[in-house]
Amino acid sequence: MTFTEEKRKQYSWSLGINFLLAGELWTPIGWHGKPHSHYFFEQLYILQGEAEVRTTKFREKFNAGQIILICPDTGHSVINCGSESLSLIYIGFSLNTSHIKKNLPEILLPELPEAERKTASILQKNTIENYKKGTPPLTDLLQAITGSLRMLERFSPDISDFHINGLVDEACRYINEHIDRNLSVRQLAGKLYLSPEYFGEIFKTEIGITLKQYHNAARMRMAFELLSRKQMNISQISEKLGFSAPEYFSRQFKKYFGISPVKVAVSTKF
Repeated sequence: MTFTEEKRKQYSWSLGINFLLAGELWTPIGWHGKPHSHYFFEQLYILQGEAEVRTTKFREKFNAGQIILICPDTGHSVINCGSESLSLIYIGFSLNTSHIKKNLPEILLPELPEAERKTASILQKNTIENYKKGTPPLTDLLQAITGSLRMLERFSPDISDFHINGLVDEACRYINEHIDRNLSVRQLAGKLYLSPEYFGEIFKTEIGITLKQYHNAARMRMAFELLSRKQMNISQISEKLGFSAPEYFSRQFKKYFGISPVKVAVSTKF
């Protein structure tokens, strides 16, 4: 693609934790961005072309597929120094931690293995597409800045907690939104781009129970709520929550609450 003038598309929101903004920038050949700075971290990901990033102490060129992390309060500018249009994705985020060192360098360059870099590229492209549909998935954002978080671990011992907590929160959200499905650790780990073993371990560490136990508890709580409303019968609730048969649902319900769903349907006081 060729652009004859600067074109920008940006999406902003507040999640109350880390992420502040994200956007995609397209620029023509010879474009010079204005010098500026942020109070937050800004990660750049070059999608197409060649960019030169300049600070007061730093000047380097980057090609498509490379990631650059610009630290807070660093005056910087980006220049299209290539022979084609430049396009890049930027993500702004802050960290709610007092442990980050004050003497951060102006620029950090995450060194990702080639396979992980390709994954980051796909995730970031998908993230921008999802912005157009509404609130961006937290998982995509977390995965998009994985390389930057790993680099920042050298300067703050608790940086990795943001990544882990965010992934577990997203997993719980996904389970609650797909409560009628038979979810496995492997399936959910795949959606989060993690190994099943690692995901299972961090989930149990953070939540205190296994994913299967969490999923079952969410189903049982929903079942009790639906029975209490007296708007659906046991067969309908069993089907809604993805159980193979009403009989199996009834056994699981009694095992969890110590009372049969029939009794709850008659009276919610027990």
